[in-house]
Amino acid sequence: MATAKERSRPRCIICRDWIPPSPKSLQPTPAISTKRPIDPALQSPRSRLRKGITVRVDIQIMSDISSIIKELSDHLDNLPEQSGRHVVAIAGAPASGKSTLAERLASHLNRMGRAARVVPMDGFHLDNAILERRGILDRKGSPDSFDSCGFLHLVKRLKKETDVVYPIFDRSLDLSIAGAGHLDADCRTVIVEGNYLLYDAPVWRDLANCWDLSVFVDVDPEILKSRLIDRWLSFGLTPAQAIRRAEGNDMPNARLIQQYRLPADLTL
Repeated sequence: MATAKERSRPRCIICRDWIPPSPKSLQPTPAISTKRPIDPALQSPRSRLRKGITVRVDIQIMSDISSIIKELSDHLDNLPEQSGRHVVAIAGAPASGKSTLAERLASHLNRMGRAARVVPMDGFHLDNAILERRGILDRKGSPDSFDSCGFLHLVKRLKKETDVVYPIFDRSLDLSIAGAGHLDADCRTVIVEGNYLLYDAPVWRDLANCWDLSVFVDVDPEILKSRLIDRWLSFGLTPAQAIRRAEGNDMPNARLIQQYRLPADLTL
């Protein structure tokens, strides 16, 4: 039975499921401090990664990411054999380090003789012209700015079909390029990385049944904010513009991902 809080939320017009609130309705985070936050991974020793256990680490520290990749590889080795590919989800907020982890894991698996490829969710960004017509160009990166149905269809194909092409997002052009990625029959493990792979909302939540192993990269919000500002500065924005982009779009998305995330097999 729905709670009073749920009944106050709108339903999806297609599936009649409850829709999470828009990020615009979430409370803004406090103003950015000029003091740089200290990563928790630098303050305490790392615990051993085990299924169902949360481990606080900074995966951009080389020694930590190497040991984590080894243990993720061990988990993959223990998955049951199947006729199709194994599909791994690495989810997390913007600037959580999920792309770095995905690429490093794929490289490790390939060195070990287990053909693997990374398939980013970003290829399913809607075109800027569509976002502008819908009035959400300034919210690019939010759940509504992706082709969620198309992405779900691709993920289902990744497991069963031997030859699959998929779109890739070109950041320099700020658009998705159709057919730019390709998986052939030799690829036995696909690592999908993206923000909303464990997002509990219509369409997105159906992805959970597709993962053979799911990983969520959980990073302290202040550290995320610091990384996001640095990212926008590296793209040539002024400090004021970088803060505005991080606070106005990226951090609301990060809060939404955290608030409505489904359980992962492993949380870093």
